[in-house]
Amino acid sequence: MALTATVQTQILSSLTKTLDVIGSKDLAMNVQYSETFTAGSGNNQVNKRYEDDATIAGSGSISYDLSGALSDGFGDTQVFTKLKVLRIKHLSASLASTITLSGNLLDAVFGGTAAIVLPPGGDLTYIHPTSGVTVTNTSADTVLVTNDDGSNAATVSSVFLGIG
Repeated sequence: MALTATVQTQILSSLTKTLDVIGSKDLAMNVQYSETFTAGSGNNQVNKRYEDDATIAGSGSISYDLSGALSDGFGDTQVFTKLKVLRIKHLSASLASTITLSGNLLDAVFGGTAAIVLPPGGDLTYIHPTSGVTVTNTSADTVLVTNDDGSNAATVSSVFLGIG
């Protein structure tokens, strides 16, 4: 089984100002980023993928253990040794509260004790296309997503790409 992936981000923006002499002036911006991964276990390569859309109860959490507790869409266990791409999106745009991302793998990615707060509609995308971040069983392998709302459920989308 071969895995390939392309991760893309794009920002389109238009800034308009009315000027005395020439009238309206528009400054357009189109910033695009694309990272392509081929099948394999080296730089710019991936061979492990896990994705999940989850609903987290009020004050609840979900833990993603990249060292062996995840299965792909075919039911195969995904044991990551390197993380190349992480994307977590807070899909509950109408929810009034946040979700918090933490865990020992995020500590390894960002240094220190990571606690990243995502507002409704917010997301975190992290890409390390070359060597990736080392996933180490029990010390750098979990991502914890906590619903900060005490009563309402939160929906999140999570994607992990890497090598194993």
